[in-house]
Amino acid sequence: MSELDVQQFFSLSKDDISAVCERFRDDRRVAAAIQLLFLRASGRPMDRFAAVPKVLLRSVCEALGSPSVSIASLRSLYERRQTLYEHQAWARTYLGLGDLDEVQLQKIEQVLAVAALEAAHPDDLVRTARIWLYGRRIIIPGSRRIADWARKAFDATEAAMAATIEAAIGKATLRQAIDWAYAPSPATSGSHLEWLKTPPQRHAPSTTVDPGEDPRSQGLGGAQLGIGFHCPKQAAGLRGARPDAPAIDDRASNSDARPLVIVRPAPFLLELA
Repeated sequence: MSELDVQQFFSLSKDDISAVCERFRDDRRVAAAIQLLFLRASGRPMDRFAAVPKVLLRSVCEALGSPSVSIASLRSLYERRQTLYEHQAWARTYLGLGDLDEVQLQKIEQVLAVAALEAAHPDDLVRTARIWLYGRRIIIPGSRRIADWARKAFDATEAAMAATIEAAIGKATLRQAIDWAYAPSPATSGSHLEWLKTPPQRHAPSTTVDPGEDPRSQGLGGAQLGIGFHCPKQAAGLRGARPDAPAIDDRASNSDARPLVIVRPAPFLLELA
């Protein structure tokens, strides 16, 4: 964390200082103020043993006119859980933040379901969820819970796309394409899929070609995969294509593995995995 970060996102206003000084005694003010700043900036409470950047600690002490406080003293202060909970509860009330309820949970699931139509990766949905919660002054849950929401929405969209593809080309052709995609490639030590995802040259307008016209993609085990439907994920792929290699051992043996699809005219392979 830099001095600029502190000035922009972690500075105490006059009202903040007055509220902290009115509510807490001298030896509790710095810790309470840090909880306030962290919750306001991130939308999540700070863990009691999280490391506090020295630049932030110094800034808070100066703003409150308090003697310098060491990180060790903050940690010892929060060894008493009740003190931590009191500080966090006060900061939430002061900032007007609330917990996620069932109605809001349904709304965010709907938001993610729509966002998943154009998401290139579940991480995109995680960011969407955090922004949505933060904008509505809702405490952001733990990372695992948000990741579960994102994966659920992402998988539902891909399942629907896979069903559309299967209906268009037939199960036998789909199975043939999947087998070819995950079969070892003679050109590399990996699979055909990994080989296809490796660009022949550095990505640039002059070197990007339609995958259907790339000689490396011809064949697909004899499968013809021309599918005429619009896929918003094409645009997402263009914005943030990921070179991650597939987990071949996990997928190749899965009879329900979803297909690798060449979606024209997108210049990237769309992997429904």
